[in-house]
Amino acid sequence: MTPFLLQARLITPCVYNRPIRLPGLLYHALLSHYCDEDKAQSALPTLLKENDGVFHGSSLIFGIQPESPVIACFQPSLGIMRNESDFNRSLISPNGRGGKYVSVQLDGGATKTRLGNNQAYHAPFVTFFGYGHSDKITALLNHYVSAVGINATRGAGTLAPNSWDAREISEDHSLIDITGKTGEANRGMPLTPLPEELFKALSPKKYGDHESEMVALRPPYYKNTELKLCAVPEKVSRQLI
Repeated sequence: MTPFLLQARLITPCVYNRPIRLPGLLYHALLSHYCDEDKAQSALPTLLKENDGVFHGSSLIFGIQPESPVIACFQPSLGIMRNESDFNRSLISPNGRGGKYVSVQLDGGATKTRLGNNQAYHAPFVTFFGYGHSDKITALLNHYVSAVGINATRGAGTLAPNSWDAREISEDHSLIDITGKTGEANRGMPLTPLPEELFKALSPKKYGDHESEMVALRPPYYKNTELKLCAVPEKVSRQLI
């Protein structure tokens, strides 16, 4: 296993509440591969280094370029469509003179108000730091992960086909931003949720400058009831690519 920088080209804005984590993304890909939660959980430590329950995989960091920063925007999404009302024949066929849809409110009302606006972010790339088998990880993600974040199956967070790529780097940045790649002020800050005692040991100078949350460390995160108080990274991080 070696430290690496992983990246993929982002096509459509990405939506998320908490930063997307590489271990969770890999678990999703492994679950798609094995169709078995136990096998996916067992395979994850063979791809990413793990110490005391903490996987060496960072949260999402947007990859930017001098002319292409992170852009905050909104991603509209359609709510639930009900068969008995939204797909009623009187609505989906012209029912007025000149083929007009007289029963559909085109300028407002029920049709328009169901469109929700989700906070989203766009940049040229999504990137992650990791420590593991980058070649196997890249192959797995290119096969199973074509979008990231919330509403990934509805057009948000779409990635360019087969654009996952990784290169080996000399230092492990998967836990701590040890050289200030996400900004000089972030040097020594966490790049993934870290238990308080671990963060204090890894970055004593920055201990106390961070935000903390109760976080699950092992995917699937939404099922894991073992929460620990962790130092957490910024919601939106960026680095120059």
